[in-house]
Amino acid sequence: MAVLLSIKPIFANRLFSGEKRYEFRKAIYGRRDSPTILVYVSVPVQKIIGELTVERVISDHPASIWKKTSAHAGIDVDLFFAYFQGREVGHAIKVASFARYKNEVVPSMIIPDFTPPQSYMYLSEALVSEIRQAGWGRGNDGKCAIPSSTINPWLLDKAVH
Repeated sequence: MAVLLSIKPIFANRLFSGEKRYEFRKAIYGRRDSPTILVYVSVPVQKIIGELTVERVISDHPASIWKKTSAHAGIDVDLFFAYFQGREVGHAIKVASFARYKNEVVPSMIIPDFTPPQSYMYLSEALVSEIRQAGWGRGNDGKCAIPSSTINPWLLDKAVH
């Protein structure tokens, strides 16, 4: 089981560049049995572009979340508080690692009657497998060519400093 999140293009790009290490949500998905999030980029892209591995989810008052995440939020303080305006509780999904697919995936080619989720939707392992095969392509042996590890630029940061 995995979660498909709808994310605006600017924020998706920041997540996959490593600039943004947290995805902020007003509402959070209930099932946390899988640390995998597939990223659906909303209009105008409208494709699944890759995966995030979740380190943890912080649920707290927005001011407290900002104190804990601001250094790697990938957004400015005004936008953050405007997003959570009127909310007593917000959520920050901390990204442990990410992997951008070789091929962007058109969801309707795999998910019957696909309608972009307002926030999130659950995906079965069978759908995740099909999306990965479309995203990574197939190797010479006909099997899905998923890389052996996902990209974690923060490990590179630590090695340099």
